[in-house]
Amino acid sequence: MGRPATRAVSARERTIGWVCCLAVLVAAGVGIWRWTLGLRAFTSYSYALETAGPLPRVAPHLWLVDQFGREAPLESLRGRYVLLHAFYGSCQTVCPIVLVQLREIYAALPPAKRARLELVSMTIDPERDTAAMRLGLWREMGAVPSWIVARPSRATASGAAARIGVWVFRRKDGSINHSAYLFLIDPQGRIVDVISPQLDVEQTRRDLEAHL
Repeated sequence: MGRPATRAVSARERTIGWVCCLAVLVAAGVGIWRWTLGLRAFTSYSYALETAGPLPRVAPHLWLVDQFGREAPLESLRGRYVLLHAFYGSCQTVCPIVLVQLREIYAALPPAKRARLELVSMTIDPERDTAAMRLGLWREMGAVPSWIVARPSRATASGAAARIGVWVFRRKDGSINHSAYLFLIDPQGRIVDVISPQLDVEQTRRDLEAHL
């Protein structure tokens, strides 16, 4: 038997095919544009930063409970610079590294600039990170008087990390994936810079000191 004849594709069918392909590409492009917030956010971490708003922006209203059980609003620290970051106590990866970096960076600052700075480590796992645990961590980090190891109060805990610009994903095994940025809040209560912790502690210190 001979091979069946192949029907020629008409110009109209080719046009319809190209239009369909173009429509798919346009739809995909629109989806990517929306998902990346106009090609500004290509990771979950950057997406959280972008959705929190452009810099400088007023820091969100939060009530924090420190390692001694004292509760106060974040606004109570106005008049000083605040370096805030998110952590959780059972983290075995990036959190311990960032905490040690903060201790080293703070110690390396000139005394006059160190006196203008408050460190705030805010847990994203308040159920497990009790006041006793946070007090122990503060002591382990050197018991720096101007270092607050806090949890958000129950009244403002919902969405606290997202309002700052921290991306959080809780896994079923209890671990938490989150962004480890350092958020610098100026004396007027505005987030003015987002510093990415680096292996080069000296560079991170210079990035911070440029603002102080």
